[in-house]
Amino acid sequence: MKQYNYPDYEEHVKKHENLTKKLREINDGIVTGEISLQDVTEFMQNWVHGHILGEDLILGQFLRQQKSKETVAA
Repeated sequence: MKQYNYPDYEEHVKKHENLTKKLREINDGIVTGEISLQDVTEFMQNWVHGHILGEDLILGQFLRQQKSKETVAA
């Protein structure tokens, strides 16, 4: 993302940092019994649908466009 100057780089990185933080919280909640398997499943489904199938696909398209520009310029 940095190499190709992805315009939403900082925001994208923050979302992944927040995911890591949330997964630690979920782990702690599982250990203490405060979070159920259903809660984990719902969170992960939301992440997959919202982030991976949304934002990561946009990122992939951007990167493919940038690489294609490199190929044309070469």
